[in-house]
Amino acid sequence: MRPRQLKNFKQRDDVVGEGHAPKDIQTALAMKGGLNPYREPKYRLVLAQCVREWHGGEHIDWPEGASLQEQGGLIFTGTEKRKHLVELPDRNLPTYARRLMMDVDAPILEPSKVKPVRRFEGMRLCKRYPTIKGWILQMWRPAAHFGRRSTWESFIYKGNPEILMLGPYPERGAYEICGERVERNASGVNIVQTSWEEIPALGLLEDMISFFEWEPLRNYAASPEARIAIRLHEYQQRIQAQEEKEREEQLNWIRDYMKPIMGSSLAAGKMRTELADSAGMREHVGN
Repeated sequence: MRPRQLKNFKQRDDVVGEGHAPKDIQTALAMKGGLNPYREPKYRLVLAQCVREWHGGEHIDWPEGASLQEQGGLIFTGTEKRKHLVELPDRNLPTYARRLMMDVDAPILEPSKVKPVRRFEGMRLCKRYPTIKGWILQMWRPAAHFGRRSTWESFIYKGNPEILMLGPYPERGAYEICGERVERNASGVNIVQTSWEEIPALGLLEDMISFFEWEPLRNYAASPEARIAIRLHEYQQRIQAQEEKEREEQLNWIRDYMKPIMGSSLAAGKMRTELADSAGMREHVGN
């Protein structure tokens, strides 16, 4: 495709903020992969955290500035002395000798007075990839790849046909992540990577597009059922990501206060040794 044919290509509005790659990258990808019937690039490089899609379910709006801890229903108000059973790491000691009861400063958590401003069940634009950050290469797929409209719209929230869990049927097609690759991390374990922290080299992106445009792969796609299953998985990930974020905020307080005692640092080892000395034990109980 010649450059003069790409003067007026469009980008879909499901990416917010500065989520699109620089214009020169967009143009190069459009030249390499071509355009779809709506004059949008078949391949695009976007920031995963900026991609949005419609999500049907329960949504909660909180007052501006409300912390996750307040939204979780409990807030930290101080500490109090509590008895805590500590088990020393030396397995050569009998069980009764490894366990010590000690006083610790335990966090006090009280019910939050912050209440939701609004709670409603309906449709809303949400992050499509709440667990992915960085640049992702996406490929456009036509509506036919997502099966029948009736099947797509059969996934509804609490029996309400007006609240589609997967959002409106993608009648203009939809973009999906492509180009997953396997990389070896620092521990030597192979992991699947779907994103880049920095914009990858244009040559790499063009090679990936060439691979997916290779004749045997050009018309290949997973079954419509598999694509719907992928969307349902993304839906579940959004729910779990929010729940885990709130739970992590609550647990951070407990971790912070217990870390000096339960950790594996020299300081923690010294603390355990002092506790053992106070109990009249002479065996090694540090690190």
